[in-house]
Amino acid sequence: MKAGEGSTITLDLTSSEKLQEFRALGSNLAGVTFADGVALDTIYLPQSITEIRLIEARKLLNIITDNTNVAPTLANFSSWTPPKGLYIAGLTDLTSETIGSGQTNINILNIQGGSLNYDSYDLLKILYTIKTRTGANLKINLTDVNWKPFV
Repeated sequence: MKAGEGSTITLDLTSSEKLQEFRALGSNLAGVTFADGVALDTIYLPQSITEIRLIEARKLLNIITDNTNVAPTLANFSSWTPPKGLYIAGLTDLTSETIGSGQTNINILNIQGGSLNYDSYDLLKILYTIKTRTGANLKINLTDVNWKPFV
């Protein structure tokens, strides 16, 4: 873990191939690098995230677009189970009306391989819309992602 003067944190989890769940909502995490072929099926990242690298994360199957169930409440704390998938606060929960209004800090998305299926297209569409509406300098790489547009 690398931390500046209390400002941002980046994590290098490249030695944690068996990591299945990673939730960092509410943190000031700026970047995270996961192991190639990581066993993750659940990733929740904060709005402060600027860089994501996922290589062959084949158990990560979908993107979570509804932010109402990404954290337990007092009423459901003992029975809450996090929905599986990729959730990035201020990015995957954007609607066509809110895209480009400054929610996300992400500037690098690198996904190689994996099984995000058609959700990878939805993620790319959101990022492309942000780039065209705001002129943001985004670096997006989706390589060999399994697309199944007609499931």
